[in-house]
Amino acid sequence: MKNVNACLLLIISLAMAACDTPPSTGGAAATSAIPAAPPPPPPAPGTSGNSVSAESARVQDDFRRFTLATESDDWDTFFALLHPKVVESSGGRDAMRKQARPAAKAESITFPTAPTFLKGREHEYVVVPWAMVIALGERKIEATGSQLGVRPIGATTWGYMDGSGQDRAELVKEFPDFPPDYQFPAPSKRVAK
Repeated sequence: MKNVNACLLLIISLAMAACDTPPSTGGAAATSAIPAAPPPPPPAPGTSGNSVSAESARVQDDFRRFTLATESDDWDTFFALLHPKVVESSGGRDAMRKQARPAAKAESITFPTAPTFLKGREHEYVVVPWAMVIALGERKIEATGSQLGVRPIGATTWGYMDGSGQDRAELVKEFPDFPPDYQFPAPSKRVAK
């Protein structure tokens, strides 16, 4: 997927762009500290509200762990959660390690709305909206976006990629069963006051 970036790369680019961009008046503030949470167990089978709730908590925790993985040099977690197509399109694991050295640090991560679960003919999808405060040196940036998880129907683990800056043509080329009417949440960024 030529134009698909890992979420962390998007976060860093948002932070870098914010350094050269005047503050906007919009954007969501995320103010709670990042909780340290152990990886959750796989969700119980079934379609009850409890299993959807458990899966929502699981994918949000996946996003936290993915975002913080490079800050702690936890490349096993980073690559376990990243969709293989992103690794392939970025030139492999070694190339991604070089690209993903964070210049920014996530100070807080929140989830403004619940994840959205979608189903195609061959794949299940989850869109995880997020809000963050990102520290880049002395500057703090408030950013919002979304993470896209993909898995074959019947699989239990998700592979993630950026949902915020997703090239729709590339996405449909790689995943023709992605629901055509779905609109990703619009990303935003602003320099924190």
